[in-house]
Parts: sequence; C-alpha cells; structure tokens
Amino acid sequence: MRAQGEGSIPSNDLRLPVHLRRELKDPWGVLLKPETDSYREFLRSKHEARLITIGDVCTKTLITEGKTKPFLLITDGVTKREKLAEWEKYEGYEERQVWNPAGMITREAYQAIREVLAGTRATHLLVNGEEDLLVLPAIIEGKQGDLVIYGQPNEGMVIVRITVSKQLKAKGILSEMESG
Repeated sequence: MRAQGEGSIPSNDLRLPVHLRRELKDPWGVLLKPETDSYREFLRSKHEARLITIGDVCTKTLITEGKTKPFLLITDGVTKREKLAEWEKYEGYEERQVWNPAGMITREAYQAIREVLAGTRATHLLVNGEEDLLVLPAIIEGKQGDLVIYGQPNEGMVIVRITVSKQLKAKGILSEMESG
C-alpha cells in the first residue's frame, strides 16, 4: 500500500507488483488498429477534447499524420524496446525531462504530469526510463472528457476518454502499487 502525500500525488516512487501486470495489459479504452476505417477517421477528425499522448509512435502518428496538436506528449525515445536514434522534437512544445524507470511511477514524473495538466502550456515530457505506466497519472490528473491516447504494441492506438470511473480505476491501481 502506498503512503499518500498532498492531494493524490504519491509521497514515494511506486513500483508495479507482478500481480497487477495483467490488469494493465488489456486496453483501457477503444483499440484502433491502423488498417481500419475508424483509425483513419480518428486521425482525420478535429478533436474538441484535450489530447494527451503516451508513446513515441502514437505521438508522432497523431502529429504528423493526424495533423493534431496534443496538449501533453509523453515519450521515452524507445519503441518496441529499441532505442530511437534521437529524441523527436516537436515545434511549439515546452520540453521537460523526467526520470521514470521501467515498472515504476516516480513522484517526479507524477508531479510533472499534474503540473502540466493543471497549466496552459503545451508540453513534451521526455522520459528517461519508460513512459508506459504514466498512463495512470495522466488519467487521474486529466480533466473529464480529455482523451488519453497510448500505443498498444503490435496492435494500434488505445483511446481513453477520461471519466470518473476511469479515474477511480487508475487510483485503485496506484493504491495497490508498492513503495519503490
């Protein structure tokens, strides 16, 4: 069980225990596969909701093919466990680096997500480590109706509309994570 700090920010770094891994493997929203009309339609759509992207491929796809400007980009410079040659740079984004090792959510990364989502400046969080679990604080700290978009390896993109029930589910998982 984790210790609570101020608000919903963990007072310690959190580690994902083995028993929770299965819970996070299944998509939390709608899975869009690249070969489908719904995928192409999503990329062409004008989005009223604020977009939060997590993952290098899905972020680049939305910006370059979808011609959208997500509010928060969270990338780690790694795709399918392969390090990219260099960090992708996106015009019009404040860049901020955070540390977040694989299988963890650091207090630093959580705090950065909270600050960006409470603010007004489009930001690219460059994660030293791994960004996968940062879907959870993005859902918790996002506004109702925001879209969290993350890559599902070898499948496509998952679109999660933030609702109270999604936030409660994410908070429940955080409450079961171990102090790391």
